[in-house]
Amino acid sequence: MLPALPQNHIARPSLQRQLDTALAGRCILVAAPAGSGKTTAVCSWAQALPYSFGWISLDENDNDPAQFWAYVFAALENALPDGLQLPQFHLDTLLPPTRTLLAYLINALADYPHPVVLFLDDLHQINNTAVFSDLAYLIENQPEALKIVLLTRADPPLPLARLRGPGLLGEIRGKDLRFTLEEIKTLFNRTLNLNLAPKDLSALEQRTEGWAIGLQMAALSLQTQPDPGAFITAFSGSHDYILEYLTDEVLKGLSPVHRQFLLTTSILDQLTGPLCDAVLGRFGSSAVLEELRRGNLFISSMENQRSWYRRHQLFSDLLQNLMKTELPPDQILEAHRRESSWFEQNRFPDLAINHSLKAGDFQWTADLVAREADNMMQHGRGAALLRWLEALPENILQANQRLVYQKCWALSLNGRHKEAEDLLLKLRSDLSAQSEDPEIELCGDIAALLTGICTFSNDTERILEEGQAALAVLAPERSMLRARVLIALGTALAYRGELQHAARTYGQARDLALDAENPFLTAAAIELLAGIQIYHTGELQKAALQLETILQLEKSLGPAAAFAGTSHLLLAEISLERNELEAAEAQLKKGMKLIQQGGIAYSRTHASCLQARLCLARGDFIGAQKVMREADQAAQETPLLHIQVHNLSFRIATAIRIGDTCAASKRLSTFDINL
Repeated sequence: MLPALPQNHIARPSLQRQLDTALAGRCILVAAPAGSGKTTAVCSWAQALPYSFGWISLDENDNDPAQFWAYVFAALENALPDGLQLPQFHLDTLLPPTRTLLAYLINALADYPHPVVLFLDDLHQINNTAVFSDLAYLIENQPEALKIVLLTRADPPLPLARLRGPGLLGEIRGKDLRFTLEEIKTLFNRTLNLNLAPKDLSALEQRTEGWAIGLQMAALSLQTQPDPGAFITAFSGSHDYILEYLTDEVLKGLSPVHRQFLLTTSILDQLTGPLCDAVLGRFGSSAVLEELRRGNLFISSMENQRSWYRRHQLFSDLLQNLMKTELPPDQILEAHRRESSWFEQNRFPDLAINHSLKAGDFQWTADLVAREADNMMQHGRGAALLRWLEALPENILQANQRLVYQKCWALSLNGRHKEAEDLLLKLRSDLSAQSEDPEIELCGDIAALLTGICTFSNDTERILEEGQAALAVLAPERSMLRARVLIALGTALAYRGELQHAARTYGQARDLALDAENPFLTAAAIELLAGIQIYHTGELQKAALQLETILQLEKSLGPAAAFAGTSHLLLAEISLERNELEAAEAQLKKGMKLIQQGGIAYSRTHASCLQARLCLARGDFIGAQKVMREADQAAQETPLLHIQVHNLSFRIATAIRIGDTCAASKRLSTFDINL
């Protein structure tokens, strides 16, 4: 939601014209130091925009990709008119990959006739590379209707240089946000009626360098100064010194009750009456918050109803520093405990966990994480889960074996497969040592997770061993987990050359995935089965019939069905086998578009090999060689053996077709089967 403007806000037409000009590009980057007035300036401009917009104020807890994108989709859903629907992005429901949802968004806005503006405020609070990777994907594939405004203290890790070149990036920097002498005169003399002399206004400009927060604090202090000129003459030093000095001046005038309120509640990122009541252990906070807002004490309402408030970040930082020096440590920890309890009772589990960690109440943290971990694992929120689990002391973690397993899952989701495997093996050993009858469900989960991890090292014997152990103990109703295990088993069998057995296993995985109503697992199983039928057994008609199931799922899910990209590539392979080049090219183009939109990295190798094969069929040997170089690059990004072998076979076939048998022989002799 759009933050409220401060009471002493003044219009800045020159800055607003700069923002209007910047909107002609794809993105606006508003990057400037803290306290520069980024949010206020852009809020004022946004209120005058004739377009729909969504505003998100970010904080450190939004580094979880699922939560970040849930906020983005919710903001855009509210901004768009009735009739233009986006997928419902809820953290407690099973979601397709983020790239798939972004592809849906891009397609939904492709023909929308009016600009829609997305504001991401305090983007510097985000440090998760996965969030920036997906944000870069959205920006690079941005539909014309969508405009994105980024407000941050530092340049984000996004492809800014590529956007600057063609003029797609508008930039507002610290120098653009500085208040001019005329704007300072308007603020102090016309809005606040302080009637400062020209020399005092000039001194303020020089000493603050037009710095917004410094001017705001000076204005607040000057309203109670008997000699404004003397105050301004003594007003000097670095920005940090000025800020601390003026904050001290402001706090001096507060009643003890208000001062205690501000210090104790400084642990809160956002404030609302009931939450402050819980932290303070008394009632009446809603009235205090409104008094502070009316007093312009750097607290502003976040919505028209004035139930939630936020402080200026620098004022909040200073209050927190004062809190550490003025309040006893046990009182601060107790405030965090109360805050955590309030968030837990009001169904904000992420915030409850964050503040239980700050309180140092690790057992309470472990209990909260244990309640949420299964749901988070099912929906891919491994980054936040791993951050919490790694913050727990080892003795607390080891006391809960289910939490140890959940940490292994989170490690695996974050690509740390070796760490996950080592910890899983230790957990299994501990389970066996402590009891003759270990928890069967947990044993099955461990074996299932190990099965998946083993596929990344191409260890077929271990895949088969762990997969069979998992199936032996996994309950029949756990269809989705059994389907994952069967897909891994089918891959191991295919690596061993047991193609018929692998095909039957993929078929079982397909049936379980359909039963679990999981289109992504269904597509994976069918595509692997169709691959055997196309490349090994020559059953083209059977493969086409299998792939028809995915095409039906694609129709039902619409633009969100990027998972069907590989299926179109396989249909292109079938058309090539039948020498139907035009049909093959059409399927190839559709497949490549879907895998690009969905971010399906492992399919890029397949797409490039197929494109090279189409070039060869048309006699374009140079084009085939160029495309195979792209296939090589894509193959380096995945350790999966069947991807490596697929790339190798097409690389050799291309070399032989163009008459370079030496290159084919060298490539074959240097291939490492143990990749």
